[in-house]
Amino acid sequence: MYHNSTRRIFEVARKEATRSTCVYRLGAVVVNKNIIGRGRNSKKSHPIMSNYAKWCHTNHILGTHAELHAILQPPYEKRNGADIYVCRVLLDDKFVMAKPCDTCYSIIKDM
Repeated sequence: MYHNSTRRIFEVARKEATRSTCVYRLGAVVVNKNIIGRGRNSKKSHPIMSNYAKWCHTNHILGTHAELHAILQPPYEKRNGADIYVCRVLLDDKFVMAKPCDTCYSIIKDM
């Protein structure tokens, strides 16, 4: 059983995921005592995503992933030491397993 605050965080991540227009709907929330960033994957590209994809030798990056979208919102001082929660939601609104891709994993480690 999740603690109420964890349940609330995943509910925010779920809402972000349902706003995605991508086939794979993911939402992410950055937490440092409170929610300081939230994001969803989108078809719009971002230069940071492209740069990391080249570094990770990955060519499948077509848009901005939820993790990057959420990480870019708070300033570095607030996100330093923060946690990130990621969820994937199917079209029928069921939760399914999700984990960061290699590119997002590198971004999370660096940011």
